Amino acid sequence: MVSVATVTARAEPRISALDGHFLHGTWTFSTSGTAAKARHMQARPAVSVAHVDNEELAVFSHGRVEQMQESDPYWEETIRHWTAHYDSSPLEWGDDIRMYRYHPHWMVAYAWKRTELLARRGIHSLGSTGP
Repeated sequence: MVSVATVTARAEPRISALDGHFLHGTWTFSTSGTAAKARHMQARPAVSVAHVDNEELAVFSHGRVEQMQESDPYWEETIRHWTAHYDSSPLEWGDDIRMYRYHPHWMVAYAWKRTELLARRGIHSLGSTGP
């Protein structure tokens, strides 16, 4: 789950939660084309994205979003990943489901007890070139 902050035509901030997946160093997320945030992102693609996992991990970023199209080089992989995760294609969740790819220009992460957090998630060594 990610929190995505958009801006209205009156320059008023709006934040909402979206299903989001971190793929290839950035977020992909979806929403209905009828949602206000879809209109905001179409007109003003500058957004902020935050992912907070309890008090253990947080990622904060600012950047731009683009609506993914079938011609996008990551389209098939993204849909395949989401479908495997949810046991259904996100494109089947409604009549106008839109997939977005985020392009951050600033990103920072925080991890409390980083080594322990990574070990619990199956990552036991970073930067190691050996087995």
